[in-house]
Amino acid sequence: MKKSVIITIFVIYIFGIFAVGFLGAELKVFDQIVYAEKIECKTEGFIPYDPNTEIGQSMISNGYIGSITKSYQEGLQIELKCQIVPADVTDKKINYTTTKTDVVDIIPNADGTAIIKFKRDGTADILVTTGDERVQVMILLRATNF
Repeated sequence: MKKSVIITIFVIYIFGIFAVGFLGAELKVFDQIVYAEKIECKTEGFIPYDPNTEIGQSMISNGYIGSITKSYQEGLQIELKCQIVPADVTDKKINYTTTKTDVVDIIPNADGTAIIKFKRDGTADILVTTGDERVQVMILLRATNF
């Protein structure tokens, strides 16, 4: 073989090693979907149910993660702050719903929180779901006249 052919093959080989070494290390998987594992509530006054108690086990088995109890007064509002775990989940949307529309109004915020406005004293179950609806939990809200 000619000397120029051997040098050309060697240069292409070295360039291939260089390209794979640097560019290959930077290759990332795009469009990787990370699903939610759980929803946590970070609201002030939130009390998680204890799985070591009978009542806690019963509530957790029915989908509840905890409760918030406040003293009712006209105009009572609670800001629910829930977050999805892990933090790098693909769909970061959180939805809040209730069937107790006679007790509360839910005003969702763009940052994943929601304002719960009580219309009267009473109890409301708030269903919190991820945007893809793979994870859902319930939070029990109570507004009582002490």
